Amino acid sequence: DPSAVDDELRQAIDDLIFARHPDAAFRLLDIGNRRMEAKFAEGTPSPKPAAQPESNRQLSLDAMIVKGINTNINQAIQSALAEEGSAMAVIKNRLMAGMNRVGEAFDKGTMFLPQVVRSASVMKEAIAILTPRLEEETSASTADSPSTSARVVLATVKGDVHDIGKNIVAVVLRCSGFEVIDLGVMVPAEDIVKASEDHKADIVALSGLITPSLSEMINVARELDHAGLSRIPLFVGGATTSAVHTAVKIAPEYSGTVIHTRDAAAMPDVAAAVTDPDLRQSALAAIAEAQAKTRAEYAERQTTKSQIVASANLPEPRVADSPLNAPPQPGSHTISLDPAELIDLINWPQFFLTWQLPAEAVNERARLKTDAIESINRLSADGRRLTARVVILPAYRRGDDIIVAGPEGETIIPTLRRTTPPLTAVADFVAPASDHIALFAVTAGLEIAALIESTTDQYQSLLLQAVADRLVEAATDRIHTLVYESLWQPGSPSRGIRPAIGYPSLPDQSLVEVVAPLLRYDQIGVTPTENGALFPTATTS
Repeated sequence: DPSAVDDELRQAIDDLIFARHPDAAFRLLDIGNRRMEAKFAEGTPSPKPAAQPESNRQLSLDAMIVKGINTNINQAIQSALAEEGSAMAVIKNRLMAGMNRVGEAFDKGTMFLPQVVRSASVMKEAIAILTPRLEEETSASTADSPSTSARVVLATVKGDVHDIGKNIVAVVLRCSGFEVIDLGVMVPAEDIVKASEDHKADIVALSGLITPSLSEMINVARELDHAGLSRIPLFVGGATTSAVHTAVKIAPEYSGTVIHTRDAAAMPDVAAAVTDPDLRQSALAAIAEAQAKTRAEYAERQTTKSQIVASANLPEPRVADSPLNAPPQPGSHTISLDPAELIDLINWPQFFLTWQLPAEAVNERARLKTDAIESINRLSADGRRLTARVVILPAYRRGDDIIVAGPEGETIIPTLRRTTPPLTAVADFVAPASDHIALFAVTAGLEIAALIESTTDQYQSLLLQAVADRLVEAATDRIHTLVYESLWQPGSPSRGIRPAIGYPSLPDQSLVEVVAPLLRYDQIGVTPTENGALFPTATTS
């Protein structure tokens, strides 16, 4: 019955359906959240709550920071200036007070990462508005006064272009009171050392996604050591890092302490402990003790594993002994994909994991997914497309290698065989003669990368980056199906495996360079780095 829908709810629904307000989705969620809370609190739903949605009310500046809402922010800043008397007082008593509340809520688990990033975006916008007034007020002596915050030099290591995790760490650390010097991506060891010296760093933090980044982190540790900077705790994080690798491979190369952090949320507490004069020694000693135990356990496991492998005299399996029908459309193909058509293929649990959102954060997950879908639809409406380059070539298996017949001769793609049963290798899925292999790369492209870079809103920038990463992964699923059912075996349901370079079955990142002459990444605007990462970041191969 339409008459049962009150005016407030009707207005919010219409705003969303007709896209009449940029905050329409949030406003509707806000109404739903308040009514659900009222239902649980009173036992019955409240059809017409007296309160307006928070996005409609004029909040105080510190409350806007906490809520991550920037509606009428100029008005709120002017009110705060009138009450506080100076821009510096507004920053200290309103903005920092709001961010302190955000940090406390995040530490307690009552606020989640997307909310923190939205708060940081509002904080950044407010600072930008206050800057002219602040410059008028600030004398040269106060402007040159040293910061009392602990300084963190943060970088994605040389050869690696992935930075969404690093960017999230920067936001979380700043919200926890640290001064962050973000050096960006593909940063050489010598630049990290110089920045650490120039900024008198209290912490150096390294990020990396691809396997070669682990070796580069070892190189950075050695260079910091050689420069006499081993007093600085070295933090490492990223998809390929682990507590075991840190303890076994990186820590022995550094006279100081190397610390692995599993995610952004875990870092502020450890960083605070190792930079606190009263807690530093005990914190570093506990880390050293835990790593010594990890190294001992690792050595014991390796001995046991070697004994098992030596005694396992099992035959090598051969999965593919005969090829499929020859593909009617071999050679190279370029495929364009509409982002909106990939929404149903997105791995949403992985998207939420990027934002460290637990399953119980139902409302925040709903809002984040809504924001993500809105951004995807905007990309689609603006004509942004993902591009894939596909090359189907003759191939055959020789031992554990895949031999590909390219335009300029044969290319050998080595594969690794498992050391525990079943003793399979990727090469087993190729027949010993007269077979084919499909290579492909798909990218969100330079346009979307530039859009991410140019977006001044921190939340929107991180949202777009996370969305681009998920779209590319979704596109690999779509491309796999399109290649098989349209170019290779028309009329047959999709089959086969889709191993990716840099993942466990093909861990050698240098294979990116091996297949580059066959795949021609440059044809779709993709550039491999010297360590086998791909730029733009939202690219997979």
